Amino acid sequence: MKKKIIGILVCILIIITTALPAIGFESLESDIENILVSNKSLVNGNMTIEITKPKGIYFFDRQIIPIPFNSSLIIGPINIIANFTADEGTILDRVECHIYNKKDKEIFSDVEPINNSEEPYVCLWNIPAFDKHTIEVILYDDQNNSISDTTLVWKFF
Repeated sequence: MKKKIIGILVCILIIITTALPAIGFESLESDIENILVSNKSLVNGNMTIEITKPKGIYFFDRQIIPIPFNSSLIIGPINIIANFTADEGTILDRVECHIYNKKDKEIFSDVEPINNSEEPYVCLWNIPAFDKHTIEVILYDDQNNSISDTTLVWKFF
């Protein structure tokens, strides 16, 4: 029984190591540096922003498994959520969400005025996509100063 299990695991390992480069996962090792990024808020003077969702494995916007890395696996549509703050007296203007494919081509964009609310920014990504993508959320003040946060995701459907 142990030999069968070991044999199956070896077969799975061989399939994974040979199939992933063929379907575009050849840069997985180079992505490890991007994945192991601190999940702390980014700070720019008087503004902070942090993408709080997605962080984990999601199935149609429902988190199945949380992941403490700056990388996620998404199946189906998802609400992207970013929390932001600003010091008193800072007038926030807008939040932008951009999604790029692995060739750094923008495939989705959303811009939302803020009205100085501290509510989290929510953007629905319901366009089918396959492969690795980068989500970037940018916060602007009324002087056009900006701060951004990014996260790496693998999205299917």
